[in-house]
Amino acid sequence: MQYYCISELIFVFQIESHIERICVILSHNIRAVRHMASRCLSVWADIMPQKVMPIIAKQVVPRLDAGENDVTRQGAIEAIWCIVDRLGLNLLPYIVLLVVPVLGKSGFHFMCQY
Repeated sequence: MQYYCISELIFVFQIESHIERICVILSHNIRAVRHMASRCLSVWADIMPQKVMPIIAKQVVPRLDAGENDVTRQGAIEAIWCIVDRLGLNLLPYIVLLVVPVLGKSGFHFMCQY
């Protein structure tokens, strides 16, 4: 069991609230803003993956289903790409949460044509 001091718990709580705000910024109309939000999420995922990856799975991965909004989908896929690029092999425990949904959304509509 890990023990935390009060200041560490407050810090982790503040970071979690900021991560949720950054997830909202992934739908911004300006590409540079979406890119910087994606990079911030990837750095936080590298620092504390146990806290960040469940939030990513709950808030970013469902944005891949945004059928009519291309900006939302682009922000989600860029965030996932930045996280995959940053974590490298450390992504292995979370591969089912991130990579499998991306492959599921990208490949099946091409197979229906044949």
